[in-house]
Amino acid sequence: MRGPWSWDGRGAVSACFDDHNPHVHEAALAACIPTLDDPRLHHHREAVAPLLREKLAASALWQYQKRAVEILSAWGEDTTGLEVRRDASR
Repeated sequence: MRGPWSWDGRGAVSACFDDHNPHVHEAALAACIPTLDDPRLHHHREAVAPLLREKLAASALWQYQKRAVEILSAWGEDTTGLEVRRDASR
């Protein structure tokens, strides 16, 4: 696959995974999730799963937390200890 979703190191989305701005790397991770449903890209899930756990599931935005937990669960990953915190005061 080519273009912004490519996984060959030149893709705009994957290039943002390590951005220092949390909004950028969280948005990039969330954006890549649907592409990993493509059977040709399933092998990238192993590399992305820890990023979803460490960055997206720990996001200040509950929507990203929820998406990370849902996807990790759908991929058969352990979601023990991950929770969605809708109330930021907790």
